[in-house]
Amino acid sequence: MTPAFILSLPRSGSTLLQRKLLEHKEIATTDEPWILLPLLMSRQEHSVTGIHDQTVMVRALQDFTNQLPNGRADWDAAVRVFAEALYAKSAPAQERYFLDKTPRYSLVSAELLGVFPEARFIILWRDPVAIVASVNQTWGQGKWAVHRHEVDLFAGLKGLCDAASILGSRAFVLRYEELLAAPEQMLTTLFEWLDLDPAALKKAGESKVLDGQMGDPKRHGDSREIRAAGNGDWRKKPLNPLRRRWLRRYLDWIGAERMSLMGYELAGWKKDLAATPTTFQHLPSDLVRMSFAPVYRTIDYPVLRKKLRNAWRGQRNFVHK
Repeated sequence: MTPAFILSLPRSGSTLLQRKLLEHKEIATTDEPWILLPLLMSRQEHSVTGIHDQTVMVRALQDFTNQLPNGRADWDAAVRVFAEALYAKSAPAQERYFLDKTPRYSLVSAELLGVFPEARFIILWRDPVAIVASVNQTWGQGKWAVHRHEVDLFAGLKGLCDAASILGSRAFVLRYEELLAAPEQMLTTLFEWLDLDPAALKKAGESKVLDGQMGDPKRHGDSREIRAAGNGDWRKKPLNPLRRRWLRRYLDWIGAERMSLMGYELAGWKKDLAATPTTFQHLPSDLVRMSFAPVYRTIDYPVLRKKLRNAWRGQRNFVHK
């Protein structure tokens, strides 16, 4: 069984693509495994904290890895065997591919490429302004929610761009907008790239129902739902001045080179952003939430909130480091 990975940011259409690929008889998958994230991040000193002391653990793992006969290669091989064994157990009919769709793998994309040199990688891009709009709509109910997902928008995007540069022609690259515009054509091309017969699809009712907790709650599937998913363009929707300024700065951070790698053109996006209609909806709320963002990052608010809850319940707290 060969692993295949969808590399994308959250809110990029990866659940939609996953569910369409699952219709093929030779592809197995589950909602979002996440099984590789703790293993691949275990070697990142500055990305993880916990009461175990991540810095000390990284040093210990380095010492252990250095004494292995083949060093890091032995570690990577063990991780690969671990994952492939679980992938095989998750494939009911021992399909040819197991498709792992875990958006947070963008944070460990370089490590992922090293552990799975023979895997197939599908890179799914989406217009970054549309991603921000979808983040706010899905997880903020229209209010500003970006501060809770900046790790994806910044570190994740950089990781995906690095992976795309390393993989080059080895990866199958598509954009969410292309998938919406011509789903049958894009899927046929993708199946052929995987060396699969595009016509070997499961019959109605044969596909595994993905009913886990992860993935897009809208669960788009058939062509009618695909068309509905693409309704609406951020260029036609009003933006308040704060959101427009934040998005302009975000596009500047991405830069022309990364935008081009993703298949978009920075100057045109900035021009379209400036031309969007103006509204003052959510302006007071956005001002508060955007002002709180630096505090949210600095004090690690989610960890602090959990510790305060523990203290309220009379539970002992420990230092995360």
